[in-house]
Amino acid sequence: MSTQLKLGTSLNMIGDHFYLYSGIVQVFDTYIDLGAFTTDGYYYVGTLSYDSTAISSNICKYRVVLNGENAISWRATAAGDDKPAMAGRELIIPPHTAVLLQAHRATGVDTQYISCQFTGRKYDPER
Repeated sequence: MSTQLKLGTSLNMIGDHFYLYSGIVQVFDTYIDLGAFTTDGYYYVGTLSYDSTAISSNICKYRVVLNGENAISWRATAAGDDKPAMAGRELIIPPHTAVLLQAHRATGVDTQYISCQFTGRKYDPER
């Protein structure tokens, strides 16, 4: 049985495994949501990564917002850091948590495209 790939901001489930592929999105001077979902009664354990085009004048900022609080943030520049791809970061997201995966172009005027990937598995907290 095959499952059709879905792009967008929501989590997609295949059994106990999940994925979120935002697709390629143009970002500007304010944060945009590349992922937006609320976990159910399970822990969501997975790897988060962002990819962006390497443009020398731009600095990109990324963040993870949990229940309305900025939980994790970082930046990347074309001159080094972790651009064009941000290495995977392991996340454990607790049950019943509202999650936003966001990005924006902090500086520069060049067109900037970013994608976000979050893949992993959900676990029952009672086990």
